[in-house]
Amino acid sequence: MPKRARAAIQILGAARFLGALSPAQLQAIAYLPLRLGTQASNLVIVVFGFHSLVLGWLIYRSTFLPRVLGGLFFLAGVACMSFLVPPVGERFFPVLIAFGFAAEVSLTVWLLTAGIDSQRWSERAAISSRM
Repeated sequence: MPKRARAAIQILGAARFLGALSPAQLQAIAYLPLRLGTQASNLVIVVFGFHSLVLGWLIYRSTFLPRVLGGLFFLAGVACMSFLVPPVGERFFPVLIAFGFAAEVSLTVWLLTAGIDSQRWSERAAISSRM
């Protein structure tokens, strides 16, 4: 059972203090989590999109990871930001999933197989410590 439905059932189960409300008022309150759940999910996707945009930009500017990974994350972020206009986001949801999956899997595979060039990392750290 989805969490939203559980919230509605708990409200309708009515603690004693909710006895002061009429059945119509209780039903209206119980409907609220069901109604707002979709909007909350869209908001979470938009926040994740902002995260993906920033991460994509940082990876792209980095010299330790391939720029392609940054581009994939940036595209995934743009796809997630389409949920700022919910009908557009819902229509292109498969594209969002494809870009997000490709970005996350690519970064994971890259880090597990190639990793980060530790020699270059040490050289950069030494240069930064001298400044």
